[in-house]
Amino acid sequence: MLPIDYAPVHVVIVGFLATAGAQLLLYFLRLAAARSRWDIDCILLASVRDPLWAIGVAVTLRLAVGAQVAAGTYGDMAARLLGAASQTAVILALAWGADRILQHLVLRGLSRAAQETESMLDDMLLPVMNTLLRPLVLGVALVFVLGALGVPVAGIALLVGGTSFILAFALQRILEDVFSGLSMLVDTPFTYGDILRLKDGSVVEVQQLGLRVTRLYNAHDHSVIAMPNRDLAGQQVANLTRPSPDMRMAIDVSVVLYARPEEVRERLLEAAAAHPWVLGDTDTKLPAMRRALGRHLWHHDLKAASRTVREERRIAAEGRVNHAIETLAVHLLEFASDAHRMEDRGFTRVQRDAVRSSLVTLDELVSAVQRRVAEWLLAIRYTYVSGRGGRLSPQAEQGLWEAVQWLRDRHPRLGPGVLADLDQVAAQHLQPVFQRADAYTALCSRLVDEAMASQSSECCLVGRLLDSEIFFRLTAQEALIREAGFGAGLAELGAGREASPGGIRDLDDVEEYMGIIREWNRKVKGLLRKAAVMRREFERGSGKLLDEGLLALRIWISEQLKETTPQWKYPRVSLTGFGDGLDFTLRFYVDNVLLSHFTRASSTANQLRLDIIGLMLDKDPPLALSTAQLEVAVASLHTPLDA
Repeated sequence: MLPIDYAPVHVVIVGFLATAGAQLLLYFLRLAAARSRWDIDCILLASVRDPLWAIGVAVTLRLAVGAQVAAGTYGDMAARLLGAASQTAVILALAWGADRILQHLVLRGLSRAAQETESMLDDMLLPVMNTLLRPLVLGVALVFVLGALGVPVAGIALLVGGTSFILAFALQRILEDVFSGLSMLVDTPFTYGDILRLKDGSVVEVQQLGLRVTRLYNAHDHSVIAMPNRDLAGQQVANLTRPSPDMRMAIDVSVVLYARPEEVRERLLEAAAAHPWVLGDTDTKLPAMRRALGRHLWHHDLKAASRTVREERRIAAEGRVNHAIETLAVHLLEFASDAHRMEDRGFTRVQRDAVRSSLVTLDELVSAVQRRVAEWLLAIRYTYVSGRGGRLSPQAEQGLWEAVQWLRDRHPRLGPGVLADLDQVAAQHLQPVFQRADAYTALCSRLVDEAMASQSSECCLVGRLLDSEIFFRLTAQEALIREAGFGAGLAELGAGREASPGGIRDLDDVEEYMGIIREWNRKVKGLLRKAAVMRREFERGSGKLLDEGLLALRIWISEQLKETTPQWKYPRVSLTGFGDGLDFTLRFYVDNVLLSHFTRASSTANQLRLDIIGLMLDKDPPLALSTAQLEVAVASLHTPLDA
């Protein structure tokens, strides 16, 4: 038997007691950290708990072996082996602890910091760092382990260099993918969640950008495409998300030769203006949508009529957002002009007071944008909800259809007088639906007012949220809305579905809505931050660059915050030819192709075709479609539409 020295036993006992004491201390620290308002201390303590055991055992083993070797217990070979093994254990334990801290603490902190920045580069680099960090830590640990084992590191480096040179030829295509991925990370032609149109015409969403392949979701096939980075970087890609997630579309319509072109053009523009997903002037769209509501009643489609009422509130809310942004943009231009004129010879005291007054106005206008965006997001939520809330009673619905049928019996066509009568029927018989929509709008204004006045409100006020807390704040907001009778919450699915009074039911809809909040939270944060920086820089400095900063903010608003729909995006109709009939093309933009499970563009086109058929055939005088167009129309009638 090998002789036993009692010194190593003492070392083991002391090491065990020290490790146990450290764990006991960690236990009490975790209890204290659980009561703190921060989570970084809990993450740090949880990250080091298990590695601390390994480090304590490894260090104790190292000291015990050292004591045995010093006592001459083992031979030279055994001493070297035990020493190398114990040192390796310490290095690996330290590497494990470093990996846990880097993964759980450092990367988490960088992720939160990336949420506060406007650049998308850091958001795209973080997953790459997460992938490379662990192999890097293990590689550094391996170098130290080889050094502990007595292996010459310089020789290994030379061997690795030669091997890498050989592998560079063998793995040329893989390395080409890697460098293509790195180039796309630097150039950032797109980011996660962007919608791309590839060279073959397919429309895909970017799900993950890796070092070798990029994963793309094909909404049409409901499939995931793993495309090598060299193929993606080497083709022309159209980013449909930037500068705005709008898609240009066209519908060809052919009518008989004797039709008046002005009449055809008017009806095509009427159909486009009445559709809630088609971009256009708000003052034109709202009356057109009200007329479309009457046409829905004419065709006994109460569901579409109720949806139109909800969409009207969203369009009106977006119009208020556009007005707030335009007011802010005008103030920035006027403010920049005044600042440039005053800074010529330096600001006097009176001029500095005037600038401070303009900065206060700037803050008020920025807050107005924040308020209007929050109300608009709540109006978007209202278009997602479903349920019996706002529906008519059987008696009221029966009275509605009797009134509509009375009009249809006396007027076979939709003339101007009939549309006016339908509007009166809607105002009378759909009063519960209108009242509910008005009550929801009032609730949204109250929630946003409370959120603007308080930092602790449960309303999802964009500009104050972290990405990690959006779901929880959204759940709390849904609870408030449910208490007011306008929803069932996000998680009330399954058994209680039919009895539920409403809410966002589809989990894909929940994800879409959270994505909208996440996007606008980041945009409004950027707006608030830029306004605060401008005010702070003026107070600290001379104000000489104030005019340039104001103009830069104006450009940022139009390019990064929101594009108030320009006139060139309004629907347009052109006469493209004539043969058997008159050929027209309706060109329009769909407002946000990211929504409706990526079917927004196709659903809009189908719904517009059906509305165009109704406008051509139901209005007075009726306009017949050509034979070819009728075949397209019949095919559209059998195409399932989005609800």
